[in-house]
Amino acid sequence: MDKTKLDTLLDDLLYTIVSHLPVRDIICLRQVSEKRLYLTMLLIDMFPQTSKQFFRLTSERTVWGQVYRMSRLLLPPGPYQYQSVKDLENITARADKLETNWASSRVVSRRTISEGLRGPISLSLLLGRWLLAGDLQSLRCYDLDEVESWAKPVAQIPVKVKFLDAAVVTNDEGLHSAFAVIHQVKNSM
Repeated sequence: MDKTKLDTLLDDLLYTIVSHLPVRDIICLRQVSEKRLYLTMLLIDMFPQTSKQFFRLTSERTVWGQVYRMSRLLLPPGPYQYQSVKDLENITARADKLETNWASSRVVSRRTISEGLRGPISLSLLLGRWLLAGDLQSLRCYDLDEVESWAKPVAQIPVKVKFLDAAVVTNDEGLHSAFAVIHQVKNSM
């Protein structure tokens, strides 16, 4: 029986295979390829062609564009020309994590904001990244993509918030416009 090596397959065939993989598998494939490629350069020549090929394929915009278009995940409209490979990967990876956590029988909170907020609190999330939090003292905006300082507000407005809601509208060119509606608590004199 003749065995075909992965590095002898045409890029078009590998592209088709990779673009049909789940998001997590594509990311894992690139990470393994990147580590193997690094080890290959340091130690011995184990699988250099395969590692380079998969690393390159999993970093291409055409793969992530196809994954985005074919995905059954909850995704915003797109992909758009202005979105980079990293943008498409981040959006699909975030949607995949959301679906995994949502379908879990035990949802785990990994982040808490305890400083400064005093109940009752109204929350809204924009583009899966910007968390708006309003209480009786102020409206705060948090950047959840910040690794170290996500719990510190990037903006804060002194306003008594009774309720807030936010939405994003995307035009035909893929540009986003965000809107927030804030219901204030009236000052009693």
